Amino acid sequence: METILVVEDEVHVRQNIIELLTYEGYKCLEATDGLNALSILKTELPDLILTDLIMPKINGFEFFKMLKSMGLEKNIPFIFLTARTDIESMHYAMQLGADDYIVKPYKADELTERIKTRLWKQKLIDDNYDKLKTSISLYVPHELRTPLIAILGYTQLLIDDFETISEEDKKDMIKSIYNSGLRIHNRIEKFVNYTEYKLGTNQISSLLETAYINPFEHNCIEKIERCFDCRERKKDIHIKFQSTQLKINEKDYEIMMQELIENACKYSVSGTPIEIDGYYENQFYVISVKNVGEGLSIQNVHEFSTANSNYNRKENGLGLSIVDMIAKQNNVQLEIKSGNNHVYVNLKFPKIIVN
Repeated sequence: METILVVEDEVHVRQNIIELLTYEGYKCLEATDGLNALSILKTELPDLILTDLIMPKINGFEFFKMLKSMGLEKNIPFIFLTARTDIESMHYAMQLGADDYIVKPYKADELTERIKTRLWKQKLIDDNYDKLKTSISLYVPHELRTPLIAILGYTQLLIDDFETISEEDKKDMIKSIYNSGLRIHNRIEKFVNYTEYKLGTNQISSLLETAYINPFEHNCIEKIERCFDCRERKKDIHIKFQSTQLKINEKDYEIMMQELIENACKYSVSGTPIEIDGYYENQFYVISVKNVGEGLSIQNVHEFSTANSNYNRKENGLGLSIVDMIAKQNNVQLEIKSGNNHVYVNLKFPKIIVN
């Protein structure tokens, strides 16, 4: 049985709501104001919170801000119920992060349907999160174990035999420890990106407006070439492009390109070329990343993204699955081809029509 916390200072209104929700099969908790509700939340967490806006002591907005400071608003759908009809209040509620805003007077079926919808959406998020935890738990240990072994091994050698190890060997060991630390940081950032894009909670991306960017301007290329696995391969990277503008926020674009170039570096041998081309093709502007060697197929990428793959190779396609998710969110087609010992990963952006 799902539990709903009803926060309402007017007794008859609160009792009517509780009677309706109880009839619909919900368990109800009741609070007379925001402070009373916070006290209840210390002992029991509901599946949804339904609160009035105008209340004594603290109003609904202040109550919601307190929930946010406790981190509870992320897992509990929150609906404002109020007689205020001004657009500013509605916008403010949504800016705070509330899930819905219902104006009094309302019909009983409207209230129950909105509650059912919010609970259903939260269940989808929870189910996806559980699948994601299972998926990540299969891959994280392997990705972190190798660099950790290097860190622990070299530090143990330095502790045990510091006086007898040559200065040159010490420098090499410290460099290996540093690189292993960077690798762990890189992997953690990758898993964070994957998790946030998978759940649709990437804060930086969601706050940035979609804009028109020049994908090959100097600043953009410089940022892209900073990706961890490409530091020793800069001489192998060759860029050729037709000038254009793309409709995408800069952060999403940088992450996609860093992952594609990093992927090309991993699946090719140092000294072999990595070619990045930008060109028009029919109704698309195509950015193509080509390397010598083998890679993952688009099917492998989709399998990882749906958390069904036990594919166990370098990074298990995690980077490309991040690219796949960002591409879908930005109406960009991801295409992976191979042949003649070459792998081509293409991003096909809709061509921008300039008036």
